[in-house]
Amino acid sequence: MNKNHFFVFQTPSRSQIGETIRDLRKKKGLTQGDLAKVLAVSQANLSEIESGKAALSAEHFIVLLKYFNVPANVFEPSLAETGGALQKALAAHGASNLVEDPSILPSERLAQVETAIREVLVEGGPSRSLTALAPVLFQNSHRINFTRLYARIRELDLDLRFLWLLDNVLEAFRIEKEATEDRKIALAFTKAENVLQRHRDTALKKTPPPASVNGLILEEDNLGQSFATDKSMEEVRKKSSNISRRWGILTAIQPEDFAHAIQESRLVDAH
Repeated sequence: MNKNHFFVFQTPSRSQIGETIRDLRKKKGLTQGDLAKVLAVSQANLSEIESGKAALSAEHFIVLLKYFNVPANVFEPSLAETGGALQKALAAHGASNLVEDPSILPSERLAQVETAIREVLVEGGPSRSLTALAPVLFQNSHRINFTRLYARIRELDLDLRFLWLLDNVLEAFRIEKEATEDRKIALAFTKAENVLQRHRDTALKKTPPPASVNGLILEEDNLGQSFATDKSMEEVRKKSSNISRRWGILTAIQPEDFAHAIQESRLVDAH
C-alpha cells in the first residue's frame, strides 16, 4: 500500500478534529450533553469523538459547521502550529535537545506521550522530530502502553514505520550503552532496551518486514518526502541503513542520528 496519502500536513487527524470540536463547544459554553443533543448522538459517542477515538461522519461535520457558523478550514491547523506544538510536546516528554517556542501554548492533545509519538509517525518528519523520539522513548519506556500504541498505529497502517522506529532506537540504545562509562546510565539503557525489545518482538509477530523481490522492497515508504528527480531518490536509497532497507523506509536517517539525539538531550539535561 502506498503510504503517501497519509502525509499531507494540512489533513487533520481524528485527535485534531476532536480537539477543535471540544474548543468550539467550550467557547460556546456547552456541555458534552448539550452538543450531543445537537448532533443526535450519545454523550459517550461525542466523548469518543472529542478524544480522537471515534470518527466524525460527514453529516455531523456539516451540522457542526452550520451550528457554530465556522468555515471548514477551522479544522485545518497550519503547519507552523502543528509542528511547533508537536516539538514543544516532544521536548516536554524528554527530547530536551529540541528548542521550545515559548509563544506556543502546550497542546492538551499531545500531553500524552503515546499521542505525541503517534503524531510524529503520522507526519513522517521532519527528521529532527523522528530522531527526537529516541530520548522520548528512553525517558518514558516504562510509562508507555506499547500494546495500545502499536494497535492504534496499526489501525493507520503505519506499523512498518513503528517497527523501523523501534529497531533504530534499539540500535541507538546499544551505541550509547557501549559509549558510556557510567554504570548507572548503562543500566538505564539496558532496562529501556529490554522493554523496547520485548514489545518489538511481540509486534513483529503481526508485522513482518515487507515483501521484496531480488532484495528490493516492492513499495517503499518515503516518509512523506518529495524528490525532485529519480536521481535524488536513488541517492537517498543508496544512503539508507540496513534497518531502513529491511522495513522499506526510503530515508537517509541512520541509527547514529537517533543516538546523537540522545546525546544532545542528555547534554542539555546535564546543564
